[in-house]
Order: sequence, then C-alpha cells, then structure tokens
Amino acid sequence: MSTERDDQPDASPEVLAVARYNELITKNLRNTRVLPDLAEQSGARLTRATFELLAVIYRYGPLRVSELVQRVGVDQSTISRQIRPLEELGLVVRSEDAADRRVVWLDATDAGMDVMRRIRRRVNRNVEAALASWSPADRETFGKLLERFRQSVLDLAAAQAFETTPAASKSSKTSK
Repeated sequence: MSTERDDQPDASPEVLAVARYNELITKNLRNTRVLPDLAEQSGARLTRATFELLAVIYRYGPLRVSELVQRVGVDQSTISRQIRPLEELGLVVRSEDAADRRVVWLDATDAGMDVMRRIRRRVNRNVEAALASWSPADRETFGKLLERFRQSVLDLAAAQAFETTPAASKSSKTSK
C-alpha cells in the first residue's frame, strides 16, 4: 500500500481530518454495491439517483417538482425521468395542486417511507458499530461538534461564501 501524499502542507490537522472524512463518505457513496445492497435489503431496487430523490422527497415532502429540482440540482426533465421508476415501484406519488393545475406535488407513499426508514435504520446500525468502542462522553461530544460543523457549512453555503470548485478557489486567490 502506498503512503498518502501530503499535498496540503499548509492545512491544519483539523482541516485534513475533515477532508479525509469527506473522501471516505464520497467513496462510500460512489461504491456501486453499497446502495443497491441497502435498498434490496430494504425491499426496493434503487439506483443512486432514484435513492437520492426518494431521500429528499421522504425528508421534505410533500414538495413541488420545482423544489425537488432546486434541492437536487438537476433539470426538470431529468427529475421526471428519475421519478417514473419510483412511481412504478409505488414509492412516490405525484399529484396536481388543486389551486394551480400546472403545479405537481411529489410525496413518499407509505411503502416509500417504509423503505427509507429501513435504510436509515441500517445506516444507523453501521454508525453505532463504528462508534461502539467510543466512550459515551466522546460520542456525545462528537455528535455535538459534527452538528455544529454541519450548521457552519450550511451557513456558509447560504451566504454563498462556500468555495465549491477549484476554479473558484484559484480565481479568488489570483484576483486579490
């Protein structure tokens, strides 16, 4: 096994730790076996894209298609194509707005909510296993700090100060 390259010598140990954690999460999300295994064990066949939509609809639904487009960051035609299999599986239901027939609402069905609950329970068991050797005080501190970090990232994103691309980072440094 090769050693890790220190390509960020000016980054603090805390920043590097968060970067490594992000890499781990990204690797798990990219792992083509993790999601299908979780979904299949929960009684549904989902792709990464359909799982993401179901998760957002489960968490924020009922919601308009336009809001789902905004939350996921893809165009409406892509959303429509990806919603169809969720409807066919009986995990999501589409309905028209009574006041404005142009508005389409999406919500998780009971079956969709059940699938998401089972997936979340499985994920939670994995987190519990990862934290099993930690003291209760360490677990509590970690949870509080992680939530505080999450909120800081959300605050930065809301203020549009969060650098999302290397190009944005480079251009802001060169323009100073």
